[in-house]
Amino acid sequence: MPGLFSSHPLIGVDFSREYGYSPSRTHPDKVADFIADRLVDAALTQDRHASTRFRVIVTGDDVFVHGEASIGSQAERAQVVHTALVDSWGEVRAARCTVTDLVRTLRGSAQGSASRLPSSPESGIVVGHATSDSPEHLSRATVAAHALMRRFDAAPADTSAHPSIQSVRVSYDREGERRAPSSVRLIHSPHAPVGPEFVAHLRKVVLPEVFGADGGAEVLSKLAITIAPGADEHEVVGISGRCEVTDTYGAHVAVPSAPMIGRDPWRVERAGAYHARAVAREVLRMGLAQEATIKVVYASGHEEPLRLQIVTRGRQEPRWAESFVHAFDFRIPAIVERLQLTRPHHADGVHHGRFGVATRIGEQWPLAR
Repeated sequence: MPGLFSSHPLIGVDFSREYGYSPSRTHPDKVADFIADRLVDAALTQDRHASTRFRVIVTGDDVFVHGEASIGSQAERAQVVHTALVDSWGEVRAARCTVTDLVRTLRGSAQGSASRLPSSPESGIVVGHATSDSPEHLSRATVAAHALMRRFDAAPADTSAHPSIQSVRVSYDREGERRAPSSVRLIHSPHAPVGPEFVAHLRKVVLPEVFGADGGAEVLSKLAITIAPGADEHEVVGISGRCEVTDTYGAHVAVPSAPMIGRDPWRVERAGAYHARAVAREVLRMGLAQEATIKVVYASGHEEPLRLQIVTRGRQEPRWAESFVHAFDFRIPAIVERLQLTRPHHADGVHHGRFGVATRIGEQWPLAR
């Protein structure tokens, strides 16, 4: 089905390598994501059955909020957006921003919207993936990219960790079971160039710490490092959900093009994605595979998923993992309850990889079958 699955436009697809990408907290794409999920959290704070679907576009100092919501006024949303902009860009720039609200108000109670889900869920496809390549159960390239960006986002204005880095791309060569970093590409703001001191510190201190055992002296000596200015962020259009692939598993795992960003937890693309990821991690925890990918197909009007596909690599017979996965309850209301998805903390997972920290949604609760 054309357009159903997507790869990140900033990475492309080269299956001989693993790619990890991570934008900064101030990148327009991440600001758009942050606003969208802050709006979801604000709605859930008022009503745990709130029905929302937000799409945010950030271009220069203009912010456009599209979508639908069963709760909240335009003024309330404007305040949420302003707070998110302050947290991302600071008071000065946030004060310059213009917010255009194009959100349609859903009629009827939010409770009524939620109560229809058990008998008539939305249609959609979700994918969950986990690999034993790293403690985070993500590819090493993905983990390294987010770790690097986390350092830059937290950096003071000095030469040891430059705060103007806008995005990080890391590639790992794949030779059988062997993984080794092969390149690092950093994009910085054209108005804040980096100097040779930064490059030297990057090679000597930062990259060895980030890559750990993968980054021995011989590997690092061959590592290709590119540092280049990027387009001014005022010229870049930020679209919520555009980084969905790299926020989750990297470009080597295809995910549906419909993002979970900005969706309330009752929607298939959000609840289903969290649950599929959590179940894939359980497959690894039980020692049934070294890598697991779960694809779930939902159809309108059907409470149970229309199709459940499990692909595993290593350790046990695939049929054992299939039997294990089929024992879980994949109904959306059951998922929302089990993972406590109506808690208003979805924006906590926006930066540095939605599935990269064990305390985030769907990661800290072992699943009871």
